[in-house]
Amino acid sequence: MDEGRDGTPPAGSGPPIAGELPPPQQAYGRYAQHFLGCWACRDVDRRCDKGEQLWREYEAAGAAAGRQMSDT
Repeated sequence: MDEGRDGTPPAGSGPPIAGELPPPQQAYGRYAQHFLGCWACRDVDRRCDKGEQLWREYEAAGAAAGRQMSDT
């Protein structure tokens, strides 16, 4: 006998969602999203100014997080 479901669960009853990602992860996400859609970024013989800027922002966010960790 198929018991089925009691209906859809009420909104907000799912597992808790983590807060905002740390800045280095946010920066890497922006870079990765751009990289996956940019042919110039994926081509060894070409360069992409936007991709390079996003990568520098990721490196800077990582360095800032490292400095913050070493200050504590």
